[in-house]
Amino acid sequence: MTSPVRYLAPFAEDSSILLRFFGEYDFLPSNWFIRLLAKTMCRYAISREICENAMFIICGNEMKEMNLTRLPVFISHTPAGTSVKNMVHYAQMVLHKRFQMFDYGTDMNRQVYGQAIPPEYNVTGISVPVALYWSLNDWFADPRDVALLSKRLPKLVLDLQIPDPTFTHLDFIIGLHAKALVYDPMMKLMFHYGKPHPPYIV
Repeated sequence: MTSPVRYLAPFAEDSSILLRFFGEYDFLPSNWFIRLLAKTMCRYAISREICENAMFIICGNEMKEMNLTRLPVFISHTPAGTSVKNMVHYAQMVLHKRFQMFDYGTDMNRQVYGQAIPPEYNVTGISVPVALYWSLNDWFADPRDVALLSKRLPKLVLDLQIPDPTFTHLDFIIGLHAKALVYDPMMKLMFHYGKPHPPYIV
């Protein structure tokens, strides 16, 4: 992981402090205030750079896949938010370099897991077909981590590196070429492995 978010990892050592400080609810929620700022600031050239940096400092600094005329819309929905506990969990895994369950602390871990240290997720036990879509410039999915995961997945059916070396984390969702590079191959694979079903009635 190369995103600046990794610098939060050392603070995850004591999850109880973080949860007490932030609460267990939203982290970076996309609320009415963010939407208002997006509508008022991101449409003007003079303040557009601030909006761009707000997204790129977390997810990557390449803009060639970004439709800048849609920036106010993207900012009003990004980041969409997650739970504080989820962010603490993510930081714990970065800090300990283990794909592990949530670390509640030694005493609570014994109650929850029956051991002092959280167990690792057993990805070797995944029995359904799995496809990996990744890029060299995704700050949240380092190629080394992807390589480690791919070796452990018993039913890996596709390991697809996006051919564009500048493709970022956000480009998987809002990139100009996301349809051709991500969605079309994904739909083809889903139809291949999906069960036949009757057509939907509209």
